[in-house]
Amino acid sequence: MEWRATFEDYEVVADPESDEGMGVALPMKVRFVHPAQDADTTVRFESIDVNIDVPPNAFRQSPRPGIPPEEVSCQ
Repeated sequence: MEWRATFEDYEVVADPESDEGMGVALPMKVRFVHPAQDADTTVRFESIDVNIDVPPNAFRQSPRPGIPPEEVSCQ
């Protein structure tokens, strides 16, 4: 199984903690392709903030009612 990711449309994002106004170049467009599965997904970012406080539950997801959770492995 082979996935390919490409990164495009880089923009310099300012680091709010930098006294010199430094920043980092980050891609505003990321494309994921899996040719064997004919899968092609593009993610575009409108904006990116760096060094922000992230709430503890920011990446927690709850299953929808009636849908049992299922554990899968990435192999």
